[in-house]
Amino acid sequence: MDLTASQVEGLAPDAASVRAGRKLAKPAVWSETGHHDRMAWGRCKGSAVYDVTFDRGDRGYKCSCPSRKFPCKHVLGLLFLSADSAEAVPETAEAPDWAAEWLAKRAERAAKKAEPKESKPVDEKARAKRVAARESKVAGGLARLDVWLQDLVRGGLAGLEAKGPDFWNEPAKRLVDAQAGTLASTVEALATIPGSQPGWPAEMLSELGRVKWLVEAYGRAESLPPDLAASMRLMIGFPVTAGEMQPPVEDRWCLLGQTTDETARVRTQTTWLRGRETGRTGYVLQFAAGPRNFEQLLVPGTEATAAVSFFPGRSRRVKLGELSESAPITGRPPGEPDLAAMLDRAADEFAEEPWRTEVLCCVRDVRLVPPSGEGWHVVDTAGAALRLAGAGHWGVLAVTGGHPADIAASYDGRRLRLLGVFAGGRYRGAV
Repeated sequence: MDLTASQVEGLAPDAASVRAGRKLAKPAVWSETGHHDRMAWGRCKGSAVYDVTFDRGDRGYKCSCPSRKFPCKHVLGLLFLSADSAEAVPETAEAPDWAAEWLAKRAERAAKKAEPKESKPVDEKARAKRVAARESKVAGGLARLDVWLQDLVRGGLAGLEAKGPDFWNEPAKRLVDAQAGTLASTVEALATIPGSQPGWPAEMLSELGRVKWLVEAYGRAESLPPDLAASMRLMIGFPVTAGEMQPPVEDRWCLLGQTTDETARVRTQTTWLRGRETGRTGYVLQFAAGPRNFEQLLVPGTEATAAVSFFPGRSRRVKLGELSESAPITGRPPGEPDLAAMLDRAADEFAEEPWRTEVLCCVRDVRLVPPSGEGWHVVDTAGAALRLAGAGHWGVLAVTGGHPADIAASYDGRRLRLLGVFAGGRYRGAV
């Protein structure tokens, strides 16, 4: 299966799924297990018998259960079972019909996707008309959002904790109708801030200001540097063509962490990466709705050689090409020597693109310090400290034993959101 138990944990959508998957990593609940060079499979007995398949090539997966968690506990159970005992998922020349059929359908879909599409002559007049119509829609949607922002700030932030989901969903829906889908997701995410921590009003005001920047920037796009304007349009939700992507960057890319967020409309997965040679950071965004899986199964704690294409402008969003020579991260991951160097790098990235919400940070030799009144912190060898978001870091502290370790985290300008930790030559996902 080529995945360690730690890497399987990194694929899980939450801690509860890890626990549930671990409980299923017992040969007694499995039948018809096996693997060959292309895939692994097994049938798991629970409230029903579920067919589980896993593509060892692109690490896609499928389970016949109705779970809305991806991957579900049955997929995780099969992967844990194989990581714990190779004999439990033996090598077999042929897969059973139900598993082989799934793999054949995947291969058929991939072949169709790779087929060159017949190019049709472009009607430039019609295209210009569509572009103008979209620009008008977006402008109207942002104008309505601006009114909503002004009313919100004029009325004050007190009482936002009591607002129901519709308060945030309605302006987001209007932005979707205006074809500004990415900005709609940003507005939806504001709902998580009220009451989240003692200082939440300051955070809310900061995030509202970031949204306001985008509204203002769109109205003044012609006066912006072209690369900044391109990043702004990406943050609003304008599509990007293949010709607009930047040239591929070849490197040995370390996948340093992954988060999955869910709204009423879609699940969004963010995978953070950093190049060993170039030192460049980026993130892969994947979207899935309903029972669909994410297109790529990306495993935090691994590194692979790949060509990465950055999106237009100053954005750090990337499209990840085919991975080769994928393996667990060995040695130390690329990173800064202390928190001061990390903050300097983060400041440069925020200045480069002012509406960026978070940046990837990798720091070496820091210790996790439990709460003493103000939450968790990381402390570097110079004694500098920075606040950690969240409260469930006891498991990570146990892994490090309180000793210095290398960490990967996303930084929003206020707190670090721990993504993973490297201790004892091993990666452990923290989210």
